[in-house]
Amino acid sequence: MKALVKGKYVSDKGTASGSIVINAAGDANLRATFTDSTISLSKPGSFTIDYNVPKNDFRFQFMNTMRVFKKPVIFSYTHFYRANRTALDGSMCFNTANRVSASCDSHGGAKVRYVYKHKGGRTTFEPSYDFKKDSLEVAVSQMIRSDGVVRASYQTSSKVLEIGWFRGSFKVSASFNLAEQLRFPKVTAESAWNFEM
Repeated sequence: MKALVKGKYVSDKGTASGSIVINAAGDANLRATFTDSTISLSKPGSFTIDYNVPKNDFRFQFMNTMRVFKKPVIFSYTHFYRANRTALDGSMCFNTANRVSASCDSHGGAKVRYVYKHKGGRTTFEPSYDFKKDSLEVAVSQMIRSDGVVRASYQTSSKVLEIGWFRGSFKVSASFNLAEQLRFPKVTAESAWNFEM
């Protein structure tokens, strides 16, 4: 049996959160989140069922992969019980450097994203467009050495600029709302630890 413990701290709200994931039965995982009291059962790449205890709410997600023109296409279907909302997501990899994904939901939302990996994935460029918000988002990431990544993103609808550094299971990021007066950025730090039981 394996366990993963994850912790996160967000500076502007002064909140901490945590979760534990246990691989208990073969390839199925059981996850409990301490912040929002959510319990999940999942089989990666197949399904996820989330139950929010205080809200008495369920979320069901089913995933599958198929081939179209000899290219892998990944689909997911997600239903939010209380919100009565359904979302469909799909992505297609044309080659190791180019991927396109699209999503839509029953409330009129639709997004499209393109991912281009340059120089074997050392630099990644990700433009996306949200049709409901009429908003463009652009993200650029650069691999540093073999295990570190610096990433910057900007959303035109919210005018939020985010800069992050990721190394292994440790992540730290700072986001700036450029629509507001200049103020201290929202800083988030997150880490995860693996245990063998």
